[in-house]
This record gives sequence, C-alpha cells and structure tokens, in this order.
Amino acid sequence: MDAALVAVLRLPFITRSLISACIQFYCFLILAWTLLSYFDHSRGFMSDLFNVLDAIVRPFVSIFKKLIPPTGALDFSPMVAIIVLQLINRLFSYL
Repeated sequence: MDAALVAVLRLPFITRSLISACIQFYCFLILAWTLLSYFDHSRGFMSDLFNVLDAIVRPFVSIFKKLIPPTGALDFSPMVAIIVLQLINRLFSYL
C-alpha cells in the first residue's frame, strides 16, 4: 500500500472527527461568504467580516472559479467547492 494511505488508515477516530469538523466549518464559511457577497459590505462591521471571510475562502474557491466560468450573474464555483469538500469529508468518514 501507499505510505500516505496507510497513514490515513491509522488515523485515530478523534483525528478523523476533528478533520470532519474543520471541513464542515469551512463549508459554513464558504456559505457565509457567498451570502454576504449579495449584501452591501462596503463599510462597517460587514466590511470587516467580509474581508476576513474573503481572505480565508477566496483562495480555495478561486481554484474552481478557473475551471467553471460564471454563468451570467450566477457563480457556481462556491457550490462546487462545497461539494468537493463534502466528498473529501465522506472519504474520511469511511476510513
């Protein structure tokens, strides 16, 4: 077997649970970032919150933005990013 696969298979349950929780939290951040992008976030607390979320989420979502161009006013890259994270989460839950 591949050494990386063996290392993942030996992960204790707590580590897998922690990875799963982090993936779920990151999916929540993507969803919050997407929803905030529809509102005015040019000043105040919303601006600060959006800037923090943008710095955390945009690097990952931009990978999918390159692969899936926006369709009119809709951008499906956050949804694809969440689907990929959920697939990774499923992989960890089966190990």
